[in-house]
Amino acid sequence: MPILGRAARQGRPPDALHGERAARASSLFPSCANPLCLTSWLHLWRNRQVPVFEGGWSCSEECTRERIAVSVRHEMDGQQPEPVEHHHRVPLGLLMLSEGWISQAQLKAALRTQKAAGHGRLGSWLIRDAHIEERLVTRALSLQWNCPVFSMQGPPDQGLGSIAPRLLVEAFGILPIRVAGGKVLYVGFEDRIDRCVMFAIERITGLRVEAGLVDTSEFVRAHSTLLAGSSFAKATLIEAVDAKAMIQALTQLVERAKPADARLVRVHNCYWMRMWHGVRSTEVPFRRVGIEDVICSIGSTN
Repeated sequence: MPILGRAARQGRPPDALHGERAARASSLFPSCANPLCLTSWLHLWRNRQVPVFEGGWSCSEECTRERIAVSVRHEMDGQQPEPVEHHHRVPLGLLMLSEGWISQAQLKAALRTQKAAGHGRLGSWLIRDAHIEERLVTRALSLQWNCPVFSMQGPPDQGLGSIAPRLLVEAFGILPIRVAGGKVLYVGFEDRIDRCVMFAIERITGLRVEAGLVDTSEFVRAHSTLLAGSSFAKATLIEAVDAKAMIQALTQLVERAKPADARLVRVHNCYWMRMWHGVRSTEVPFRRVGIEDVICSIGSTN
């Protein structure tokens, strides 16, 4: 059985122990990736080639749990509070007014309508009541977010549906557009750039994500087509009472599935783990078969 926790009792940091173990192990037969495992088990000596989590093999369920726990703590430590509003950005109405795209009367009328309705984005009211062209509103938003405007030249590539789980694609308004050169993924958003989502997709797929805005009418049409026509990877939903319960649930899933690789990222208030049951590939179209997604959330009782 692997020995966990001995590093702390011996007063040596886990990194040092990991280095000692790596020096003893053959480069041809990697040892257990858990730095707190002192067994020095190699692939050669264990009838267990999987699971692999974040590029490292673990020799036992205990070591898998420890590696997942480290990853979860890392994601939690990196969590930043959600911004309420981007107050440092020039308000949309003032930006469009300064560019000469709307008049002061049009802005005041749209603001009055928005206040009376009690809902809706200012840009939508400008389009509806002031008859401002949609492209001008999108262009103003792109200036706010310092990003390009993407135009849909045709229907979305259904092969990109497995970029992320359907739940995240729908909840966060993700519109994968195309992959250029097998390295850069272009993703469209409707009215704001979600950098947390961008970073998560980059870490899971290994592609560099370039984000931009799409006109609302084009976005709604393309996004609906993508959701209706794409075959998304199998997904499991987990709601845990606390981090410990989530770590245990993820460990059980990884041990049962025995993936060839798996990665965990945080996306706002949830956690996304993707498991590959074969060779991890960034080829497009993405292969839905052999991919399994897990979406985790921690309940308010933690």
